[in-house]
Amino acid sequence: MTPRRDYSTEETASGAWVSRKHGEYGASVTARERTPGGPVMLHWTDLASGKRRSRYAKTLDVRDTAGKLIAGRCRAVGHEADRLAAYLARQRTLGVLREQVQPTRITLAEGFARYHDEDTGGLPRSSSARRHHQHARQFWLRTLGKDTPWNAITPAIRDAVLEKAREDHGIPSLEKWTQCLRTVHRWLTDAAEVDDLKDPTRRMDWQKLTAGHDPRRPRHTEEEVVAIWRVAPEVDPRFRLALILAVDSGARSAAVVRATRAMVDERLDMPPPAGLAPHGWMLLPALKHQDRVLTYLTLDQRIEFVRATWKRWNGLRWVDGFLSSLEARWRARGEDYPLIPGGRIPRSGVFRRALAPASYGALNNWLREAEAKAGIEHIDGRAWHSFRRAWADFTEREEGLDVTTTAGGWKSSEMPEHVYTERQKHHRLARSRDAQERRAGGRRDE
Repeated sequence: MTPRRDYSTEETASGAWVSRKHGEYGASVTARERTPGGPVMLHWTDLASGKRRSRYAKTLDVRDTAGKLIAGRCRAVGHEADRLAAYLARQRTLGVLREQVQPTRITLAEGFARYHDEDTGGLPRSSSARRHHQHARQFWLRTLGKDTPWNAITPAIRDAVLEKAREDHGIPSLEKWTQCLRTVHRWLTDAAEVDDLKDPTRRMDWQKLTAGHDPRRPRHTEEEVVAIWRVAPEVDPRFRLALILAVDSGARSAAVVRATRAMVDERLDMPPPAGLAPHGWMLLPALKHQDRVLTYLTLDQRIEFVRATWKRWNGLRWVDGFLSSLEARWRARGEDYPLIPGGRIPRSGVFRRALAPASYGALNNWLREAEAKAGIEHIDGRAWHSFRRAWADFTEREEGLDVTTTAGGWKSSEMPEHVYTERQKHHRLARSRDAQERRAGGRRDE
């Protein structure tokens, strides 16, 4: 492939050129002269990081200051800059072609570097999740080797590394780091569009990995949820809305803080049949490289949404909901806003302008304050995700695993069955026993 020379040149009165571009789009290098006869800069975009780079071109030592020599000097300097820019463009074009022809030659270090790039990578916003990914990066680069080709990681090599590290790092850490490795692969193939990249966690036996470990995934009991709900108005009006969204939908805390007004009753390509969603619905944001989750609102969720967005009579006077002003602008001009806005709540109790969503820290502080007011012991690791675990337990027990999988936004039943509803195993066994008892009723003698 021969680089295209694109001479989009601006001429000055002295005949000096301003800039010239060499190479194809994506691998081009621009030579630019700021002043007639002055230094020439080369500008390009780094292929790996996507950041702009620049350097001085080698300039000729022409010391004559006579004005009539300026044009000649510019031509000499320009010729040298042209030569350097064209050479650099050819090298960059060759790099692009290699990347296009052999996209799967990416190494483990290169894959993690792309995912961890602060500007164009896929790191989550949560500080705790970022720490998990950083630890996972250090572990896999140290154990597998940073220069190891990504596609050279076989299930046998991966399992050997994990087995050897069981005693040093513990099962929970290894499970989390393996999940991070799978997340990086999904991002590279989906977002970065690196084709033919093998999944290093393929044919992963997760039960074998976690054998001998009893995971501690505490839940809030139904009685504790009721107690927290009763003291919610004393904490923050935003907490009450966030709580009902999480408890009745099993929504993750990330989905709660990212939920916006436009997601409530959002227009669907295929709306629900009449009567199936009498209180409306929400189309929650996509998380963890999964699809957006459609959830039908419960009556309590709709009531709390109305309380937040409209005026209500409290027995003595009309009270504005904390989102009522933002809701008015939404209806008048379509200005979207976060359902759980961040920052201090105004003295009036009503947000007048759309702010950034509340942080995870704010959610956790509200929950801890509510637990203290309700006299509930705070247990580390329970936090907001306990509501999703409790929701999954209850839904699976009442309606089955398929309903839980669909309503929870999982693509398969593997995750809810082995991680969220493992405590329901005993309920399933009891239901199976009861079914056999009914079946055997006719065999028994009177």
